[in-house]
Amino acid sequence: MGTHGIATYNPSDSEKTNYWQWTEVFNLVPLPTPDHPHQFQLTHKKGKGSDTMRFESEHRDHILSLCLAQSSLFARGHGSDGVERSVLNFSGGGKFRCVLIRTSYEKLKIVEI
Repeated sequence: MGTHGIATYNPSDSEKTNYWQWTEVFNLVPLPTPDHPHQFQLTHKKGKGSDTMRFESEHRDHILSLCLAQSSLFARGHGSDGVERSVLNFSGGGKFRCVLIRTSYEKLKIVEI
């Protein structure tokens, strides 16, 4: 993760496997399951549409927090009503839920904590 985008790397040889500029990213959300508690999903531009990819890391909450700092650069237009909603769930000493909404006239608005 950097100021221009996010990349994935092959853990065996450190070769870059994917790269998206922030302007190509629609959303990053946690997507835990009983078998994969550290899973998250990235939705990005692909051609004229979008695609989603799932990743897993025990550092998921930290990764999503760092990505949230770049969310003002995320792509717009993914969603049927022009409103994008991101929900970030954090756990640790307590559970926290932050719902973020972006519309065409507001960059980012925290509507629930």
